[in-house]
Amino acid sequence: NLREDKTGAERAEIIVVTKCKKPLSEEEQFEVAKKLNPGLHQTVFFSQIQYEDSVKSKDSEISVSELKNYRILLVTGIAGTKPLEHFLKKNEISFKHLKFADHHVFSEKDLQKIRSEYAQLQGDKKIILTTEKDYVRTPQFAGEQVFYLPIRTTFIANEEDFNKIIRNYVRQNSGNRSISKR
Repeated sequence: NLREDKTGAERAEIIVVTKCKKPLSEEEQFEVAKKLNPGLHQTVFFSQIQYEDSVKSKDSEISVSELKNYRILLVTGIAGTKPLEHFLKKNEISFKHLKFADHHVFSEKDLQKIRSEYAQLQGDKKIILTTEKDYVRTPQFAGEQVFYLPIRTTFIANEEDFNKIIRNYVRQNSGNRSISKR
């Protein structure tokens, strides 16, 4: 799904295809790029989401491997939950999932439902797990055991080429001509 209308791609110098499946072969990358039909002035890059090795809260951290010992209420307000669900299942982490629509604005009624579902989880070792995006959007959870799973975007290939294009663009379009060559 495009974040912007396809016609917007015509003015781009870089096209990044995000959230690609793992692994994505060079043949598959070529087929996707062919469908995008980039212009001669455009470069296509492919990236994927990589989950971190621990979940974090305001003041603590739990390793993903340790989550097997917890009762987890997963709360999401994102469009595509399948990769997150797959990651948790692959790591043998069981959870109860409360799904909300993408960009959901959590109401007091929603928060009451979440608290109620959390209270029903058995045992002392229990947490609410959410995405980093939802974690920053729900400060109302103060005092609860709320953690988020950080993610990173990684390039499948050619990350240095991407960085070089960005550095060159910034050099050419900013008043700061002394940008390092890191």
